[in-house]
Amino acid sequence: MVHDADDAAYTAQETSSHRQALQCFVYSQRCKFVQFQFNYQMSHRRDPDAEVLVEFKSEADRSLQEFEHGARDARAAYLNGSPEQRASRMEWLSTDWDSSIDELTKAWESIRTAVNGGVFYSEVSFQEMQSIVKAMDFGAFDRKYLPVPSFTSWSTAHRGHFYRCPNGHPYVITEVS
Repeated sequence: MVHDADDAAYTAQETSSHRQALQCFVYSQRCKFVQFQFNYQMSHRRDPDAEVLVEFKSEADRSLQEFEHGARDARAAYLNGSPEQRASRMEWLSTDWDSSIDELTKAWESIRTAVNGGVFYSEVSFQEMQSIVKAMDFGAFDRKYLPVPSFTSWSTAHRGHFYRCPNGHPYVITEVS
């Protein structure tokens, strides 16, 4: 799919179909991102070794840089037309193209953070926290302690952070040494 989008972008550029070339660039980059994301997620199912993780880190950094440079170059080439077309091209870029580029940039930055040791997690509901605390026998659990972590009975009895694993199960991490 990536090759098809790249071929379409090349054909569009060669035939002076500049907007189509930019749209093909976005499709190609989305395909590359999804492919990287899939490979990264599959590698984590196999418990990758340090060497594989180093490769993913360098590939994520390189891919983000290539994407940013490619987006800049594509934008500049599109704006390189006649001065009469520049205003309409700027408008099209700001309404139709920039949001796609921003979305992809955020996606690459997010996965790069994950690859470099960051943590993806979603918030755990109050009911899920209650269940975890009850299962781990932390003692009394009262909602009024949640907004004020420094409150004595909460901070001494309930240390840690609540997370959700990729399979959707809530868990807590307490002391880490």
